[in-house]
Amino acid sequence: MPYKKLLMPTIVAAAAALVFLFIKPSVTRGILFGYVFSVIYLYHLIRDIDKMISGDASVALSQIIRMLFLCIPLVVSAFYPDVFHIIGAFAGLMIPKFCFYVSGFLRKG
Repeated sequence: MPYKKLLMPTIVAAAAALVFLFIKPSVTRGILFGYVFSVIYLYHLIRDIDKMISGDASVALSQIIRMLFLCIPLVVSAFYPDVFHIIGAFAGLMIPKFCFYVSGFLRKG
């Protein structure tokens, strides 16, 4: 996995978590919880790209598993709102995608 590409999203997630640490700790836990599952999702996506290109039949099952990695933090935070804030979990899931889009725009411009 290209770990250098995860440096900027990790810094953004840590900064967002630090901002909310003293305001509302459940948002901090939600951001970190969502971010961890987002990194796991990206790891499985990168691992399965070769299977997708070759047309392997197990891609459908791995796609379901990857979608579960996106659903788990939201479901857990919905059931335990005192521990994990659902908006924080959503933000944690979106941080890597947002950072990849921004870095792509910055490189083109």
